[in-house]
Amino acid sequence: MTKEYEVALVLDPTLTPEEETGLIEGVKANIEKLKGKITDTDERGRQKLAYPIKNHKEGIYCYYQLQIPPDQINQLGKLIRLNEKIIRHLVLSLDKQQIKAKRLQKIFKKSRQPENKSSKEE
Repeated sequence: MTKEYEVALVLDPTLTPEEETGLIEGVKANIEKLKGKITDTDERGRQKLAYPIKNHKEGIYCYYQLQIPPDQINQLGKLIRLNEKIIRHLVLSLDKQQIKAKRLQKIFKKSRQPENKSSKEE
């Protein structure tokens, strides 16, 4: 039986784009190795931190919604903590209402995107 979780990561801003991609792929590989499945990804990129973390004022934000067996989530947390390039992380357990709200929010965001208006020029 799997349970739904959300994992938020803040990566070291000094990473090169190649290192960032490699780190993200490594996290995804660890999730799959622990019999997990990523259901949604939101990589928001470089953003300013609310307060300095390990002398960094910026971080690279990544969010993942995933399904993983509850007995494997602690192991995932350990693997994340061992990586020095992840300066902060948070693992949240999602209940059914939160999952439904996230899906509705995603649908709402897609419906609010502006349409292509290049053909309406007069």
